[in-house]
Amino acid sequence: MGIDGTHKLTILGPKRVLDDLERNRLCFPLTQEQQGNDFGFLQKHYFGEHLRMERKTNRVLFIRFDFRNHPVDFYLEELARKYPDCWIKDEWHTEIGWCGFWIGHTNARGEVVVQRHEWEELGWEEAHYWGLKPGQQESDDEIECGGAAGGAQAPPS
Repeated sequence: MGIDGTHKLTILGPKRVLDDLERNRLCFPLTQEQQGNDFGFLQKHYFGEHLRMERKTNRVLFIRFDFRNHPVDFYLEELARKYPDCWIKDEWHTEIGWCGFWIGHTNARGEVVVQRHEWEELGWEEAHYWGLKPGQQESDDEIECGGAAGGAQAPPS
């Protein structure tokens, strides 16, 4: 049994580059070696036709895709290397509450710079129990404290 989750990518870059990424649906030509390893697997099962894409402006592209047990950091690093004019942010969460972000870009020296952070939130079942959507940490209902709502009262003076 694998772990299901969702990735939300935000890619900022020049219009011509985002046009290319959108047209190719994040796929790029693979070497013979890449075709037989995880690069090929990700292109076949996660990218291409499996992406949900939304172009916000000429320079901003939003992409969503679901995953199962396969990290994509190495693929995103390769995208940052192949498209050095882009800034890429990946926000992800799993059904059991593992969450994180990955931010990458290519600096002026041609090096891929990555920032990464992970944490744990409510899993999808826990979120449902509390009436939340996955990734949502607070309810739309206002919580009343004190006063006539039955909360703590100030001590008599």
